[in-house]
Amino acid sequence: MIKAKDWCLYRDPNSGMGALIGKMLPINCGDMVIITTVNDHHFQWNTAIPTDPKKKEVPTAFKYVEKADYIPVYIDLTAIDLSNLKEIGLKLDGICKGAVVVTDSLEQICAYLEDGESLSSGLVELVFFYESKSQPLEMKSVAINDTQLSSCIIGGDSAYPVYNIKVSNADICNTVVPVLRLEQNYPNPFNPTTSIKYSIEEPGTVSLDIYNIKGQLVKALYHGNAEVGSHTATWNGLDDSGNACSSGVYFYRLRTPKTSLVRKMLMLK
Repeated sequence: MIKAKDWCLYRDPNSGMGALIGKMLPINCGDMVIITTVNDHHFQWNTAIPTDPKKKEVPTAFKYVEKADYIPVYIDLTAIDLSNLKEIGLKLDGICKGAVVVTDSLEQICAYLEDGESLSSGLVELVFFYESKSQPLEMKSVAINDTQLSSCIIGGDSAYPVYNIKVSNADICNTVVPVLRLEQNYPNPFNPTTSIKYSIEEPGTVSLDIYNIKGQLVKALYHGNAEVGSHTATWNGLDDSGNACSSGVYFYRLRTPKTSLVRKMLMLK
């Protein structure tokens, strides 16, 4: 396996010493590259001719936390219409784990998973970001099933997982474009904890606040950036000062730069 900051190559363990699988990008001065082999090898840089450094384009439609290491996820797009497809994001259980700018029919997403996380044991989604002059913004989410997702373990001193995902135009055509939605809290009535689900149709800043029947702000539940797709917030029945709220009717409001949605709920002790 050859592993750099933004790309990874490996040999198919089922094909002996077959061709390398994955994408190879330029290596710039100062880049760290990890090479895992089963035998001892020597490496020598065979040219002294300097070249201009090259930088991989960074996705802008998705937010995720980079880590020191990643799991390579290869996306086979040979059966996809790449027209106006700009970026692809990878979500695990609703949380973005990585993204890539689309430039070819085979792309690699660096998935920054937490310890113990696996794409084989969670809800995996690919979010396709489209942009053109006629359609400024469009997001489509595809839930990945077991027939689309495969994995293998690369040998060496330490086993290393590699994932492959294949999608088609039919998969994307069958998806529902995300919409802005604020769902009824559950449970309702509640005592004292309840969950509020909402979905965002485009990335941006959102706020979710709790108000009493007088219209006074009780709890700023969430203020920050949100990605496209579904989200869940939990209210424990405490106000911003940490005091327990009394029984009664409360309102919760979801606000985005374009609009706001309001629903009513009942705390019953």
